[in-house]
Amino acid sequence: MHTRISNKDTSCVCYIATKQILFYLQFPNLSKTNVKRIDSGTAIPFLQTNHMWSATKARYYYGLYDLDDILVAVATFSNKRKIQVGSVKSRSVELLRFCTRANDTVVGGISKLTKSFINDHNQPDIPIDYLITVVDRDWGPGDGWHSIGFSTLHVMSPLLMLVKDGIRHHLVGAGVSDKKDTKTQLGRLGVEKYVLKELESITNHDEALKCLEDNMYYPVYDAGVERLIMAVPKSKTFETRSSIIPSYGASYSSNNTGISSLLANVVAQSASSIYSGFASVQKVFDNTDVKDSLIAQHHINQWRAAPKDTTLLYEATSSMDQQATVEVRHRLGGWCTLGITGGKTKSIRHGNFKMNDKQEIDSSVLRSMASVALTAMEFQSAHPDNDGITNDKTNGISCLHLGFGAGALPRFMANILPNSKHVVIEIDDGVVKAGQDCNLLNVSSSSGTSNVELISGDALTYQRSDTEDPYEVVFIDIFDEYNLLPSEFYTKEYIKKIQQNYLGGRSSGIVVHNFHTGGKKRGAILQAALKSYRKVFATVFVVESIDSFPNGGNAVLVAMNRRRLDASSETLSWYGAARKANEYVELDFDVAARSNHKLWLS
Repeated sequence: MHTRISNKDTSCVCYIATKQILFYLQFPNLSKTNVKRIDSGTAIPFLQTNHMWSATKARYYYGLYDLDDILVAVATFSNKRKIQVGSVKSRSVELLRFCTRANDTVVGGISKLTKSFINDHNQPDIPIDYLITVVDRDWGPGDGWHSIGFSTLHVMSPLLMLVKDGIRHHLVGAGVSDKKDTKTQLGRLGVEKYVLKELESITNHDEALKCLEDNMYYPVYDAGVERLIMAVPKSKTFETRSSIIPSYGASYSSNNTGISSLLANVVAQSASSIYSGFASVQKVFDNTDVKDSLIAQHHINQWRAAPKDTTLLYEATSSMDQQATVEVRHRLGGWCTLGITGGKTKSIRHGNFKMNDKQEIDSSVLRSMASVALTAMEFQSAHPDNDGITNDKTNGISCLHLGFGAGALPRFMANILPNSKHVVIEIDDGVVKAGQDCNLLNVSSSSGTSNVELISGDALTYQRSDTEDPYEVVFIDIFDEYNLLPSEFYTKEYIKKIQQNYLGGRSSGIVVHNFHTGGKKRGAILQAALKSYRKVFATVFVVESIDSFPNGGNAVLVAMNRRRLDASSETLSWYGAARKANEYVELDFDVAARSNHKLWLS
């Protein structure tokens, strides 16, 4: 068995390759071995002789000796690194190298070495919380590592490397240099600086390949890597990994435009969906990347520029606070707001809308919620493993909305998805009355009947009856008088209720949940919600609203069970699905940008 690791940065990224043992019975089977702490002078020559990736610098070296006191296996580890897991300061260690002596099979070797290392260094005052490693899929998946306590965090697409004169060269990764340390044989050999300079002026994949070939470099590809993590001790709850995940990139990256185009093409070619033709990698979009139509931009600018003078159109008493009033007010330009004034809350704006425009949605966060819902539907239905999910959005999609706001999101979704059904649960009777009396939903299906039902009730206790069909999408947009999500809505029990009752336990169900961001309290709520969602759903990730800032804004959590968005090829498919969804519904705002904006990949 062989492993390789390369440190990248303080996010604890490492690379490990695991070689599958062939002809197992032909090799000596060593089961009685002893672990010893060894020095670099003993470990490095052993690795240089027996490891396919030679040696790398390490902080700790451990060896496994047979009964004749002969070294038969070596494992190397990094120093402890501080990481932030939610509100808890933790420490992780990377397994940097592991290999056995050539042609030997050591039963339980890696388990003995890691256990001994943890026993030596997992001190009460400076504990080890996580051991991290990455399996090179050239030699098989990481299933064997699972048996000793590791779990898969992430699978990446193949990596492009180069061969020149029979020697492998690297384009990305830690320790890449145009000169290898010939004395220690450490480091990773890159390409000459003049070649890198040529690549910097190239943005096209074909031109980049030609540049390399002109310089006698020829491409080779691995099978990708699988990132693994083990909580220490094993009994420690593992869901705290949620805050580590966003630090991992969805794909390999480079600031060199030529190398970046090469990496993007590899991802596109390895994508496993119908969108593999897109030679573009999921990226972090900023505001300059958003391609909204002039009409969509005009609507937001018009709302912002509308005079603040308003006319009261409607008022009702809030059932949540008898001293507070639910008001619908009109601004010039056809814009209206629904909000609550007075009482304990003083002032809360539920939302704004344009009275005579059924499909207008000016809020950036609501546009993001609609975008990720449409993308998720397309993402699941377009994949070969869709298991019968149809791609016909005209055929009775059913959505549950927990929280009415000003009715903008259910009204918008009901109008862009013909014959869809929408049930809205709102706890404030005054808001429900305003929605009904002012016809805020203002929607109808092709049959002429309303396809939105507004119900007065508590979203926390709402239960779908056995006679009702499960929903396909659940939207959650609920906040208390302090603009915080009540804790009851992100418990594991409530998330299970969403999956089992609202979605009927179907793997094709989708949850789209809006969170406020900014400050420690809101950050802790989002982390706690991620932890609960990941106990129930296979794929959970977050995108930020386009208009968010570091000190405040909105983040949209997406949860699905049908497909795992944990490989860069799948991330590419998500981006392609967003583009397809935008074409299908012909929206005037950029669905792809909003579905990928600062995406925290799980």
